[in-house]
Order: sequence, then C-alpha cells, then structure tokens
Amino acid sequence: MLTGEKFFGSNAGAEVAVVAARPRGAEAGVRGLALFVLPRYRSDGSLNYHVRRLKDKIGTRSVPTGEVELADSEAYLLEPPEWGIYLILEVLNISRVANSIASAALAQRALAGALAFAEQRTAFGKPVLEHPLLRQQFVDRKVRVQMAFALAWEAVRLLDAVWLQRPRYSGQYHLFRLVAHLAKYWTAEVAVQMATWAMIVHGGAGVLADYPVERLLREAMILPIWEGTPHRQILDGIEVMERREAHHLLFRHLSPDADTRAVDAMAARVDAHLALGQEEKEARAETLRRPGSVCGLDRAPTPAAWERIDAGGPCCPFLRVGHGLGQFHRVHGDRHARRAQRLHDWLQVVAHPGSQQPTPQHRGQVPTLAEHLVHHLGDPASQVFGHDLGIPGHAQRTSVNVRG
Repeated sequence: MLTGEKFFGSNAGAEVAVVAARPRGAEAGVRGLALFVLPRYRSDGSLNYHVRRLKDKIGTRSVPTGEVELADSEAYLLEPPEWGIYLILEVLNISRVANSIASAALAQRALAGALAFAEQRTAFGKPVLEHPLLRQQFVDRKVRVQMAFALAWEAVRLLDAVWLQRPRYSGQYHLFRLVAHLAKYWTAEVAVQMATWAMIVHGGAGVLADYPVERLLREAMILPIWEGTPHRQILDGIEVMERREAHHLLFRHLSPDADTRAVDAMAARVDAHLALGQEEKEARAETLRRPGSVCGLDRAPTPAAWERIDAGGPCCPFLRVGHGLGQFHRVHGDRHARRAQRLHDWLQVVAHPGSQQPTPQHRGQVPTLAEHLVHHLGDPASQVFGHDLGIPGHAQRTSVNVRG
C-alpha cells in the first residue's frame, strides 16, 4: 500500500503508472527508493488513486497533468527494492530518448510549416522563400533538423542495444546514458529555437491561433523541462563521465567518422575540466557539456562541411546514423540553387507525406534516417503532437502521448 502525493503528474488518469516510493524503514536518500507499478483500479474495482485537480498549462494541454493523491493505494514492487534507484533512472532515460524524438519531430514540423507559409507569402513581388537571406536560413535549419534526428536516433539505437541490461551495467550502457543526456538536452533546445524561428517566418500571423505555429511554440516550451531540466542533463552527464569515463567511450564510438586530432583535443579538454574543483567544475559545466562541443553540432557548417553536404555526405560524426538526404534527382545551377532545390524537395516530402518521395534510385546509396522516417514512421510530429497542427496534405491523426 502506498500513501503520498505527486504535485505534477502527467498522464493523470492512466490505467497503470510507475511510481517511485520509499518503503518503511528504508534508508534516507535516493538509495532508499523502490519502484512500484500502480494500477488505476483496486482489486475490488474501486479507484486506486485520486486526481485532486488538473493543471492549467501553457502547452501540452491534450496531456492531462494533475495533482495525484495516493491513500493506501495498491501497488506492486518491481524487482528487489535495492534496485529501485537503478530502475528509476532506466525509466527516466527511456523517457529522455522519447523526448528527444518528440523534439526532433516538433522541429521538423516547425520547419515544414514555415516552408509551407514562405512558399505562399509574397513580398516585393516574389515568395519570401526566394529571398536569399530567408532561403539560406531554411538551408541552415534543414541541416540542424537533420542533426537533431541523427542524434535522437543514435540514442534510440544505443538504447536498443542495452535495454535488457540490469545492474551492474556494461560500458555500453554508460555510453547510452551519456548520449541520452546529450540528445535530450540538445534536441529540446533545437525544438524551441526552431519553433521560435518558424513563428518569426510567419510574421504577425505567427502569433495568431489561426496558424498552427503558435501551438508548436507552446508545446516546445515543455521539452527542455520534463524528464529533467538542462541543468539535470548537464550534471548527470558530468557524473557518468567522472565515474564511468563515458566520454572516452563516446570518443571511441565516434572515432571511425571523426577527425582524430579533434577527438583527442576534446578528450583532453574534458579530462582537464573533470580535474577542476567541484564548484568550478559545476559552474563551468555548460560550456563543456553542450553536445555541439563534442560532435560539432554547435557550429554552422564549415565550407568543407558544405562540400560534404553538397556531395550527399555527413557534416558531423553523429550523422552517420542517417545523413544521406543525399543528392536529389533535381540538382542544377549554382551551389545556392542546388541547396535550395534539395531543401525544397526534402521539405515537400516532410510537409506532404503522400506526395512523390525521393527514392534510393534518385539519390544513390540511401539507407538513411530520412528515408526510414518517411517510409516507416510517416510524419512523427503528427503522431506525437496530434492531428490539428495543420500542414496542408497531412492525414488526420489522433493525438499520441509518447511519454505514456
């Protein structure tokens, strides 16, 4: 029987919940926590918990969040109590990976919505998409969305390899932990930035409820917060690097596709940071732990990276997961025209999943992330955030809470 309350409980009213609680007599601190399964109904058919009230939130309004009270609620212990903190962290890390996919999907939807608007909105005698500055912004942000998807799906791939492990975990599991923190932290930032930029592309229309972009921004605001704020991701990442040397595992993981000298320099930088005093190490952690500082995600593509992009290749090591948007079959003109055309073709697939999709025959060797998402997942943003976000051509879908 569990007794207590949770002030901020998402998916309130769920048929089953996973609950962290401290058994009577357990030690203080996180080591004394155990993990329980809590059904909605008792064995006699009565309600097993009470939702005191629902929260009035700026976003994720389709996901009920409330204050939950437990009063001698029936629950079932998962695994030995001493495994509690490990299982709790496993649940959190899985949710962080789901959050990363949701963030990348929202960024994709924001980019697609901005494109649909920019194609139709005219200024100074032509669609605003054809103005060089905005066109280049679309190109740069397409690359950023591509990077977000690659990083998020690398976390998925690593999770798939370790999810059955139990304490004591292997080095591969600690590598997954670090990448999960990186992915959750960085993709959530990308989602907020992309939604903000998409609103700017819409101009004054972006703040109107008539257009879906205002909801995208409201939805994006929660992504850096739940499943652990950026501060939590940074500090937990520092911990797994200090105790498990996960950064060295990460650098070895990236080494087949990364510049050796850059990796060695970054490894030395991380080791020097970990040798600092505790207060300085924590105070300066954000500059070190930005995911881009590890894999190049915090920088605009260099001229050499653009050459690789123009050739259909990756511009950062994580993009080996699915870099190949590749050379589309409609490539012509100067470099800017080629980039703009590739962006246009790709985003047409994003904004209109039912339209003609680039195929491996069009692009060369393309067992890619973009192809996998389009052909096997459809439009992940619609699946995560519901049917009413309104890009023309999108099938209507029922909302799905990926955190459930």
